[in-house]
Amino acid sequence: MREGRIVEGRGGLYTVRTLDGQAFVLRVRGRFRREGLTPLVGDLVAFTPGNLEEHGWVEQILPRQSKSIRPPVANISQLVITIAPEPAPDLLLVDKLLVFARRQAIAPLILVNKADLDGSLAAQVREEYSAAGVGVLAVSAASGMGIETLRDLMAGQLTAFAGQSGVGKSTLISM
Repeated sequence: MREGRIVEGRGGLYTVRTLDGQAFVLRVRGRFRREGLTPLVGDLVAFTPGNLEEHGWVEQILPRQSKSIRPPVANISQLVITIAPEPAPDLLLVDKLLVFARRQAIAPLILVNKADLDGSLAAQVREEYSAAGVGVLAVSAASGMGIETLRDLMAGQLTAFAGQSGVGKSTLISM
């Protein structure tokens, strides 16, 4: 058996990447479903590779360091909570995500995207959350402002983005 990390799950197939960078497409045995276990992106797994065009099998999900339902990921070390001036920030969602991160010992970062639209939002959020000891970073996916700093903060971390719809999470991930 080999070990790797699930990097993608789609339609009952999971892509697992090993430490040396090899990728394998795997299926999950039915016993996981019977045991109520769902493999998540970020899970470390033991697996048996397939032969030629045949898919391999996830044999075991190794112990998790953390587990998130929204987004559905495991073993993350950093949660980037993303907000923007448009749509209006849902600070109750930010609070819920911060509580989740702290309970799971995941480092939170509040990311204010679209900072080119309203530069004051980042300062306001920084002031409101300073007592909680949470970092706040202003970026703009459109102009590239702050993206290098974000990359530096993500280096060496297994990071997940969370936040309301329309704030630019997918755009930031694809940069």
